Parts: sequence; structure tokens; C-alpha cells
Amino acid sequence: MFSAWHYYELIGQVPPVHHIAFPNKTKVKLLDYPPVKIYYWSSQSLGLQQVQLDGFRIFSLEKSVCDAVKFRNKIGKDTMAEILKNYLKRKDKDLNLLFRVAKQMKMESLLRDYLSLIH
Repeated sequence: MFSAWHYYELIGQVPPVHHIAFPNKTKVKLLDYPPVKIYYWSSQSLGLQQVQLDGFRIFSLEKSVCDAVKFRNKIGKDTMAEILKNYLKRKDKDLNLLFRVAKQMKMESLLRDYLSLIH
């Protein structure tokens, strides 16, 4: 998530490690460098809104924003607010898609509540 937020320029800080999600029960051998933090997600969650960039798959902009709201207690509400504010400033934002993704993630009303506080 942090890597995607950084890629989309939704956060100002550079993540100290690369954050990578894999399907549950995937065996991964890590190298010493670069530093990597591994997350294991269900195949269903990984299948939502992925895009291909330079040979890597990354979550879409809107999925990344929804993840910030979903994991607000883990990343901090200040970081979530920064991500939401930066998303709303973007010319390429798609609020309809954002709410469709939030609905798929069963968090549409939660997103709406936080956007109303930010906006």
C-alpha cells in the first residue's frame, strides 16, 4: 500500500521499504536488498482493481485510496487524511470509480463519512 501511495504521489514520505502483497500461502524468498515488507492477502482482495505498470502489478489509484481508509487505524488517520486530500486535488480522480471500489470492499459509507470530513 505505501509503495502504491508513493507511486501515485498521494503521500509525501518515501517508504523505507517496498511493500508487496502476495496471495495467501505463497512461499516467498526474500533477498537482503532492497528491504521488503510482505503482506498476504486473499486472492479475492488481490484481484480488485489491479493495473500493470512496467512489468509489475499495482493496485489502481482508487483501490489504493480505499485501502487508506480501510487501514486508517494501522497507518494513522493523519496519513489517511493526507491521502484523501491529495486524491481530491488530482485532475485524473474518478469519484464514481472510487465509490464503486469502496462498494466492492463493503466500505462505501465509511469512505463517504471521511470524505465529508476532509472536503
